[in-house]
Amino acid sequence: MDKKKYRLIISDFDGTLCDDEKRVSERTLRAVKGHLSRGGLFAVSTGRSFQSIISIVRNLGLKGLVSCFNGALVADIESGEPIYSKSLTVEQGVFALETIERLGFYAQCYEPDRFFASAKTKYLELYEKLTGTKGIIPSEKLSEFVGKNEIRLNKILSMLPAKDRDETIETLKNALGDGYFITSGGENLVEVCVKGCSKGKALSFIAERYGVKTQDVLAVGDSLNDLEMLKTAGLGIAVANAEETLKKQVFTYPFSNGEDAVGRIIEEYGF
Repeated sequence: MDKKKYRLIISDFDGTLCDDEKRVSERTLRAVKGHLSRGGLFAVSTGRSFQSIISIVRNLGLKGLVSCFNGALVADIESGEPIYSKSLTVEQGVFALETIERLGFYAQCYEPDRFFASAKTKYLELYEKLTGTKGIIPSEKLSEFVGKNEIRLNKILSMLPAKDRDETIETLKNALGDGYFITSGGENLVEVCVKGCSKGKALSFIAERYGVKTQDVLAVGDSLNDLEMLKTAGLGIAVANAEETLKKQVFTYPFSNGEDAVGRIIEEYGF
């Protein structure tokens, strides 16, 4: 029996579409282009900021929609215009940042085209090198800066040792209460967005925008922030290098991000 072919394929970026050197392989690029040339659709959904991901998808030659900030923003790649956006209220952002500051965690917070950092640390240096973006360090606490300037944030990020991540997620869930979506896009990351946004919600929005039923969408990911997306799709696949928590809940592909997993998946399940 032939395997079902999926018209719309949505992939996470870090740890999924790209390898550990942040490169998308020639095989994967050929598979994406072939899928598109035969009438298929392809989109990237990432926890990264719009500022970070937009140049990447443009350089890959992609068009259409891109989802960033864990589904808090969906934008048109060519124009850069947001089509769907959710953000924390000023009060929510201030409270979340005050809580993170009180707990003693390093933080970054984001608007679409810029981000702010609580201090110059090894985490900020690593992030700037990884993403090619430059953070702004206000003279006052982030919570005070956001409140004074009435900034509505798409995402707040804390970077910390991997051993502390899961406990920190639970601590923030208990401290912040309702109104927030707390997740992680990597072993050193804790991410805070407004409740009601997720990669799963973004998948549904993109599918509807393209006129595709969710059962005809295939999604691929590797981290906790991909879980709802993988469960919302008609077929959700975790790459071989995915977190164990993810692999226990969805189908796991036998190849990793460093072994052309997404390219192989498109060859097998795409148009």
